[in-house]
Amino acid sequence: MNIYFDTSSLVKLYSEEVDSFEVESIITKNKIEAIYLSELTQIEFVSAIWKKIREKQLSKENGKKVISIFAKDHDKYIW
Repeated sequence: MNIYFDTSSLVKLYSEEVDSFEVESIITKNKIEAIYLSELTQIEFVSAIWKKIREKQLSKENGKKVISIFAKDHDKYIW
């Protein structure tokens, strides 16, 4: 199965949110062959994480770690 994640779904994979479990379940309960992302997702993802930092939902240190992990996972996605 191939799926498309918008930025909000992708953020739920990297940062705990209300619906994070549901997004993770989609991946674990299905045979996912590819995850497609928009070209804008990288910019939107970083912006969403910095918003969490500004709103004190995430520490600056943890936010930078999340962004770094996402950058390392770049090749896992189809852009």
